Amino acid sequence: GRLAVAGAVRHGPGFNRRGIVQTTNYLQPRTVPDGVPRYFVGRALLEAESLEAAVSILKEPGRAFPWHHNLASLPDGRYLSVETFPDRCDVLEPEGVYVHTNHVVHPALLAGADAPPDVPGRSSLSRWEVLGEAIAARAPRNAADALALLSLHEGRPEAPCRHPAGPDHGATLGTAVFEAPALAMTLYHGNPCRGLSKRYEL
Repeated sequence: GRLAVAGAVRHGPGFNRRGIVQTTNYLQPRTVPDGVPRYFVGRALLEAESLEAAVSILKEPGRAFPWHHNLASLPDGRYLSVETFPDRCDVLEPEGVYVHTNHVVHPALLAGADAPPDVPGRSSLSRWEVLGEAIAARAPRNAADALALLSLHEGRPEAPCRHPAGPDHGATLGTAVFEAPALAMTLYHGNPCRGLSKRYEL
């Protein structure tokens, strides 16, 4: 089957010549220990030869900051959701449509805790809810449908497609779409609802 991966640009989506894709979701930690900054970890993933190699990088100890990684292998049509914290890492291989915004959602990281390991933001929860309701009403069948989800304005100003409004200056900077098995990325500049895009191929 075909795989489509779409991710809002928060910390630079990317892919390499082996077709390993990474997009990320910021997670707000409660504490930050000393360790390797997340941007170095994200850059190291672009050297991975496979999803397994990428996960092994994420399991290395010494990370300073949590992050969620959307990982995919375009040649294999596989996708992984990986939530990382300095002291632990959880890997899921979801089936079907999967959504992740900027807060912890993996059951393994939420189980048994009095409070989530992160500080869920209002914007993240709003976008999570809007996307969940839209998918329940009509699941996306292709990349165009996924892009339409990321272009939704329900829940403004904290919608999936964020535009500055009043005192809220938050905005979607860009959106990346990958469609397996092509070694390519279509990058939408600014809000995806504007449709300003450029395709990059390896």
